[in-house]
Formats: sequence, structure tokens, C-alpha cells
Amino acid sequence: MDKLDEIVISEVTAHVLQPGRLYQLLEAYLKFAGQRADRDREHISRMRQDHKEAEAGIARLLALVEKGLMDADDPAMRERLVGLWNPTCRSFFCSRMAHPTGFEPVTSAFGAI
Repeated sequence: MDKLDEIVISEVTAHVLQPGRLYQLLEAYLKFAGQRADRDREHISRMRQDHKEAEAGIARLLALVEKGLMDADDPAMRERLVGLWNPTCRSFFCSRMAHPTGFEPVTSAFGAI
């Protein structure tokens, strides 16, 4: 068994732990992380804008109710509220469902070891 361990360790050292290979892995990871950070910033910006638009729409609906121009029990009111709520929440929940942990798999970024 010791002989097998030595063979495995020597092959791992020879092929994976070489400075050039480690540099390539680190470079690929940093590139991937930078791209991911850019995507996350854009996604957060879109979600904030959607949230602001939904809040503004809800405020307009509440103003109509407060002025007596729309009844709070009106089915149209419910439909409008659901319509305002769904796009913002859907984008958040869909992003969480795609990667529930918040982390995308990174193995494809590095190729085979």
C-alpha cells in the first residue's frame, strides 16, 4: 500500500502541483471570480431598480385607495398588487433556485485537473 501511495503522490506532484499549473488554476479562478462579481453587481442593480418600480406602483395604488378612487377589496386591486409583487420577487427567487447556496459550480472554469 505504501508503494501505491508513493506512486499516487508522485503523479499528483508531477502533474497537478507544478508551479505553472497552479498559476493557471489561480489565474482561471481570479478571472472567473471577477466575471462573477460583475454579473452579481449588474443583477443587484437590476433588482434594486425593479424593487423601486414595484414600491412606486404600490404607493400609487395605496394613494388611489386613500383617495377613495379604488376599493381595497376590489379584485382589480389584488391583481395589480400581485402584478407588482411578482416580477421583483420572481427575479430574486429564480436566482436563488438556480444556485440555492449562492455559489455556482466552478469546476467548468478550471477544466480537468
